[in-house]
Amino acid sequence: EGAESVEALANAAGVTIHDLDAAFEGRMAERTKPYESLPGLAKVEKEPEWIVEKLMERVTGPKKETKQDSPFTNAMDRGTEAVENKDWNEAEAAYDEAYGLFPDYEGPDAPLKRLALAYRESGNDKKYAETLKRLIGSAPAELDACTEFLAVASAKGDWAETARVAHWALGIDPYDVALHKTYVEALKKTGEEEKALGSLAVLAHLDKPHAPEHRLHRAEIYAGLGRLDPARKEVLAVLEQSPHYWKAQSLLLDIVEREGGGVAPRSETVN
Repeated sequence: EGAESVEALANAAGVTIHDLDAAFEGRMAERTKPYESLPGLAKVEKEPEWIVEKLMERVTGPKKETKQDSPFTNAMDRGTEAVENKDWNEAEAAYDEAYGLFPDYEGPDAPLKRLALAYRESGNDKKYAETLKRLIGSAPAELDACTEFLAVASAKGDWAETARVAHWALGIDPYDVALHKTYVEALKKTGEEEKALGSLAVLAHLDKPHAPEHRLHRAEIYAGLGRLDPARKEVLAVLEQSPHYWKAQSLLLDIVEREGGGVAPRSETVN
């Protein structure tokens, strides 16, 4: 059955099975190339000495781990030493080299994470932010780097990047209240509040104590867009829950006036 599948694939691609095998082997060689930079992987052929060693471990117990040299570990060690000596240029070179040798590694001590920490310790905010962006791009599920970058970008007032990364981070954790709030704030700063309607609806469910505020914010956005019917529905929902909420009462009066006589919206904005 497997052979038939391979033959069908080769026929569909218009190549021979030999060509298909060669292409696959070439792709695998390219994909596994970074692993050559790691220690202890030279014995993948399972030489007799390696087999004997493993059999002995069953009797005597595992051998005590000893540090093994490899291009990757050597580069990481150089980076660690450079950070200890506050040699930031050498740390950058070493960690960049390590990342180039094994870009797929996303563990807690991954090269780009180490490099970002080095820049943070050195006080180089620009390089710190740039490295966090590299880390986010290379590790799509890296949430910590997103939250750290958002803190830096929002503090600088870079709201376009804040909105972009917050939106990306919500793809990793769509239930993070702080991320939704950051996204909404950034969109308000960039004048793209219409995009915040979805996050405000989520916040109304996740952030129950402040649900009236989030729904009122949605009403304000709808009203600002001239969509008075959904704006009125949101305000009425807020007043059902909090009948004495004066900001909602004020916005409802404004909406009714506009619906009745085509009156322009009031100059006051509700925050």
